[in-house]
Amino acid sequence: MLAVGAYHADTGLTILYGLLVGLPTAALAGPVYAAWIARRVALPAENPIARQLEGDSAPDAPSFVISLVTVLIPVFLMIGASVADVTLAAASPVRATLDFIGNPIVALLLALLFSFWSLGRSPHFTAEQVLKLCNDCLALHGDDPARDRRRGWLQPGASSEWRGTSYRGRGDRRAR
Repeated sequence: MLAVGAYHADTGLTILYGLLVGLPTAALAGPVYAAWIARRVALPAENPIARQLEGDSAPDAPSFVISLVTVLIPVFLMIGASVADVTLAAASPVRATLDFIGNPIVALLLALLFSFWSLGRSPHFTAEQVLKLCNDCLALHGDDPARDRRRGWLQPGASSEWRGTSYRGRGDRRAR
């Protein structure tokens, strides 16, 4: 995404070109590399990781299809916006809508919201349980603003109530 932003490239077209090059490359290189490396790697007789995977899989796990759809939603939305830019008139309300939902930030937000439903539906999570999982994932962020600044977790221009300062970027920490 950094290169896409630096070169002002179209995100959807970049993803589309990446798929056109990446999928055939992976389809060819994966089996060829696997056949080559399988002869050179000796596996131990007792594998503790394989032991963990033995037995029944989790019965309430989301299906592969729903997991794949959840991951690919932002890709489809961004490609849809790029196709709309090429095929629809600039004044078209459909194009404006597709451009909005195909914006990378909006597309990722929509995928996140969809994931709350799709990945929480199979194990029958309640909204409170999904919220707790999300909070647990973000527990380390925000509890120490000084550490967060050092690690770059506060974006330039993001307001912080820590000591009444506003973080505007490196070297510009003026008190308000």
